[in-house]
Amino acid sequence: MTSKKFKKSRFSIDEVIANSKFNFVKNLKWFILPSIAIFLVGLILVCVLGFNFGIDFTGGSIMTIYANDENLIADASTFDIENSTDFNKMQNKIEQVLESFDIEGASYQKTTIDIEELGVYHGQAIVVKYQNNVDDVDAITSINSQIQTKLIETFSYGTNQDAILNGGIITPSASTEMVVNAFIAIFVTMLLISLYIGLRFGLTSAFTTALCLFHDILITSSLVAMFRFTVNFTFIASLVVVMMYSTCNLIIVLSRMKEYQRSGRFDGESNEVIANSTIKESMTSLIISTMVALICMLLIGVIGVSYIRAFAFPIVLGILSSFYSTVFLVPGLWSIAFKHKNKKQPVEAQNTEKLQEKAS
Repeated sequence: MTSKKFKKSRFSIDEVIANSKFNFVKNLKWFILPSIAIFLVGLILVCVLGFNFGIDFTGGSIMTIYANDENLIADASTFDIENSTDFNKMQNKIEQVLESFDIEGASYQKTTIDIEELGVYHGQAIVVKYQNNVDDVDAITSINSQIQTKLIETFSYGTNQDAILNGGIITPSASTEMVVNAFIAIFVTMLLISLYIGLRFGLTSAFTTALCLFHDILITSSLVAMFRFTVNFTFIASLVVVMMYSTCNLIIVLSRMKEYQRSGRFDGESNEVIANSTIKESMTSLIISTMVALICMLLIGVIGVSYIRAFAFPIVLGILSSFYSTVFLVPGLWSIAFKHKNKKQPVEAQNTEKLQEKAS
């Protein structure tokens, strides 16, 4: 008796969601409005301020500075950049040098470096990327040489010039080619995902998937423009991850829709009923997967260094956008586009029953 009472009194969020009367399909027009608002704000900001492009897209220079963590260069500054305090100290010294050349807004990331002359293999180093404040290539080359010389003096590397590598210049023309290649990569990824969904679930599902992926890319890009995150190849990688995550969410929903159609559970029911039931019964799985992904990416963003944050935070925005599109847009879009192949079957079944009744 006790176990029966426990079962009756137990609260089930699945049951609450499944039994709710909220209609996702009928409210589609209201769900589209927030997405349009975010996109318009992002579009205005891009038109007025542009994206906060990194040197991967705008062009610039690269410098790699050895941290001397192995203490092989006598009387030189020694840093362990795995320690955040040392990393910040080294970064501050580099910033002071760059500011003396009127260069600001550089990006910093950890790397490894090999210096055969010193016997350094996979030693700690920092890659510095910065935008040049002049356009002439010869002038940039001259300034970079001066920056390299001053960095050697700042870190007391003396004659060990190989401890600071001048990585050269990324020209604007090369950057334009990178932008084009990045957009091609995103388009091809979206096309392949839509093709896979179309082969597995049909053309309607492929159409819905393409719209949702396009929505997630636009919303994520708009939010990145609003928050002024740096747009570089790390951001492009983030967009690809967002598309993969969105695809997983869509497969959960589309698989259940296909399962319902095959099971006969919703024979004779409208697309609206099928779509609403699918989302309500998938909601718990979508919420749990979204929360787990968000927690992981937020931890990576908080704990990681700057270039890891540049990768993690756009993904966080994309995960939220993906959840929104999957839950609030997919039901309505699929319901509008899907056409039953056996739409007349319920009527024919009714006529057959009537004939059988007359015959009896």
